[in-house]
Amino acid sequence: MPPVPSRAALVALSASLAAAGLAPSLRADDDRDDDRDEDRAARTVRPSRDLRVDIAVSPGATAGGTATVDVIVRNVGRRTERDVQVVVCAGDLSSEPLFTSATSVPPKQTRTVRAKVAVPAGATALAAGAWLPGDGMPGSNYVRVSLSGSRLAYPAAGGATWAAQCASCHGAQGEGSSKGPRVRGEDADEIAEVVRKGEDGMPRFVGIDAAGARDLAAWLADPSVPPVTPPGPDPGDIAPTWDGGVRDLFAAHCASCHGGARPSARVGLDTKSRARKDAQSALSAIEAGSMPPAGPLPAETVAVFEAWVAGGRK
Repeated sequence: MPPVPSRAALVALSASLAAAGLAPSLRADDDRDDDRDEDRAARTVRPSRDLRVDIAVSPGATAGGTATVDVIVRNVGRRTERDVQVVVCAGDLSSEPLFTSATSVPPKQTRTVRAKVAVPAGATALAAGAWLPGDGMPGSNYVRVSLSGSRLAYPAAGGATWAAQCASCHGAQGEGSSKGPRVRGEDADEIAEVVRKGEDGMPRFVGIDAAGARDLAAWLADPSVPPVTPPGPDPGDIAPTWDGGVRDLFAAHCASCHGGARPSARVGLDTKSRARKDAQSALSAIEAGSMPPAGPLPAETVAVFEAWVAGGRK
């Protein structure tokens, strides 16, 4: 019986035939299989609380005139979100609101809030947002468009997403850390590809679409732009719960180090029972500025942690 050729010999023969245009390369097939395996293996980040916001502006809107604006709020999370605060501003969401309202959105459904606004003289853009404390993907809650309705890059929204989902590994301004490489200056196409597929142990972020990737790239080009900062919850009025957003915040900012069989500093924040026991120690380190290593958390995120601890850690 003739000897069976080794795998290495078959690969070498395949490569020679492929170079001559006579056969596909087994190595190329192997690479494609590896890509598919990586796609399957990458963990998917899918927050339990997550809104997506879009905006439609009536044709002919001009500065100094009036415009009809539809703010479309889609709930892709797992629970009904009540009393979601909807706001429309001229320019961006740091300016005085032109319109505010509230709505409730069941899971996997959409609500449209219509507003008639007076567009200030000199305005060239409108922005809309939906405030939801504990949203795991906050950048998708904010959108900015020209008066003609064209979507504009919104660096401040990208900054909000960065703070919530990226800074704990890649540094407060994309400078990199021991847990993730430097990514400042990456273009939107590269960011969109990486967050869609996951790469080198990084999970997939299904809540970041192409527009969200453009916002991230715009913010990374100038990380001095302050992220959109919604009003933080008042612990006296709001008692966040583990399933109502606290779990997602810990998962985004803490659990990569403070989870698993041997959590860092023996502080576990990946399960409710561990977090109830160790939350005060973690909060003290956050308030002292020693954690997380990549830089301080957004003020509204710290407020949710504080409110959860003060409210009984339910």
